[in-house]
Amino acid sequence: MNQEIGHNQDVDTDDWQQDKSLKERMLHVYTNDFFSDVVFLAGEEEVPIKSHKYVLCISSPVFVRMFHGSHAQSTRKETMKGEDKDLEVIRVPDITSEALNHVLTYIYSEKVELEINIVFNVLYAAKKYLLTGLERECAKFLEDKVDAENVCYILTQAVLYENEILIQTCESIISFATADVVTSEEFKNLDEPTLARILQFDTLKIDEWTLFQENWKSEVFTFDLRTAQ
Repeated sequence: MNQEIGHNQDVDTDDWQQDKSLKERMLHVYTNDFFSDVVFLAGEEEVPIKSHKYVLCISSPVFVRMFHGSHAQSTRKETMKGEDKDLEVIRVPDITSEALNHVLTYIYSEKVELEINIVFNVLYAAKKYLLTGLERECAKFLEDKVDAENVCYILTQAVLYENEILIQTCESIISFATADVVTSEEFKNLDEPTLARILQFDTLKIDEWTLFQENWKSEVFTFDLRTAQ
């Protein structure tokens, strides 16, 4: 036994392996493309982003089915030549490379630094791969960013992604700042289903919503505000 330990002392080690947490080592492996066995082709540009099946599978049941389900066993896999082996290909034209990088960073480290211009694509990917923790991070980020100017757009996205916490936050903002909301540019671009949903909020201040009638007199859709009382 002692001879084996002594022999192992001759093995070269790297700084990233020593005195680092598991999350730190995992993130280092991801960011440096070490030991990859799968590659995502992200966005319409098909930007290659390497990853590891094992890490993906322990993070999401979607990847378990993708790599080990019955369909995976019977389907011919697409591969791409790597430096020392073939990598299985996953095409994700619906997720940008920037958003996917945020998703994978979260998978490897449980940390994410979101930005308003990509948060909805990250949220989309989180729902697609059943990453509930990342969904919560996206909702928390948006709760801090929502205001009277953007609440209508954020509400449409919250409904699309079925995020009830974010929907409730939007309802509170719309109820509190109704006059500012109905004069915003995003309000003028609302689709009919979201507008109808807003009219059903119990906490709307009807007096303030006379502004709503003025804004929509010339629009294709007209609504009787008396139904909101």
